[in-house]
Amino acid sequence: VAGATAALSILAVAAAYVAVRGAMLADLRDALRRDAQAVAAAYDGADGSDAAARPGPTGRVRVQLYGPDGVLFAASDAAFERPAAALPSEVVVGAPGAWRGRLDGTVMQAATAPFRYGTVAVLADTDYVGAALGAVARTLALAGALLLAASLPIGWLAARAATRPIRRLAGAASRLGPEDLEPLALPMPRDEVGRLAAVLDELLERLRDARDAQRRFLAETSHELRTPLT
Repeated sequence: VAGATAALSILAVAAAYVAVRGAMLADLRDALRRDAQAVAAAYDGADGSDAAARPGPTGRVRVQLYGPDGVLFAASDAAFERPAAALPSEVVVGAPGAWRGRLDGTVMQAATAPFRYGTVAVLADTDYVGAALGAVARTLALAGALLLAASLPIGWLAARAATRPIRRLAGAASRLGPEDLEPLALPMPRDEVGRLAAVLDELLERLRDARDAQRRFLAETSHELRTPLT
């Protein structure tokens, strides 16, 4: 029971971790897609001389602008204007969508959207997702360890309760002897142990009948032998 509980706990923790990770990455992907569409719409509607109308990045988000040929020409962060921080050209030139990979040694999640000068890309690093997943993993591991620790005494008590009828049956059977072959007639649950006790009682009845028949045979034989001897 403890082993089965431990296996189920590990599977539950792993499934919860995978589910939380997928949900967080999906939320980040959807948020970046909405941000990319909003930035592209703002750039499309802004006059080139109206710098205040062009949105800037907030929080962990970086904005990159690519030309129609997929070449990076501007970014909200100078570190993301370097070629090493540019998205693959097939991602930029292709249909708008989400991308996840490593840029300049950092795992990034990105979403692209077209605007009148090319393509807008909104990027966010996934380090905070990893940190959050680490906290979730530690919590799940602690919960799994507590569940495993609780499963040991619970499993022991369950095993004791399940084998109590067997111990009673074994104790009663150990007191039987050649002169005591009466059926045990123990109150048993209606399960495999109960069927075992019923079979044992039937066996005892047959043994008692065989013993009584043997005694009658010996008594009659002795009587028949004594008469001619006398």
